[in-house]
Amino acid sequence: MILLPTKHLHSDRALITVGGIILRNVRTPIAFSELWRKTRDGYRRQNLSPLAYDVFLLALAMLYALRAIDYDSGVIRRVAP
Repeated sequence: MILLPTKHLHSDRALITVGGIILRNVRTPIAFSELWRKTRDGYRRQNLSPLAYDVFLLALAMLYALRAIDYDSGVIRRVAP
């Protein structure tokens, strides 16, 4: 998977875009499964091709590595800057 959009990767598939969408859904602490549902359904509402689960997981891993989110006991929280 590629971090930034390229000529061959549409912007809605780049990890940085998926990560931004995820962050919008983490306004308050949220269960992992609920975050996946909200993110997946958001793609459907915008008539985008379905979001693959592995891309969602990679974007979460990227956000965690950047210390933008924290995970504890099944709950994802946004980390204050």
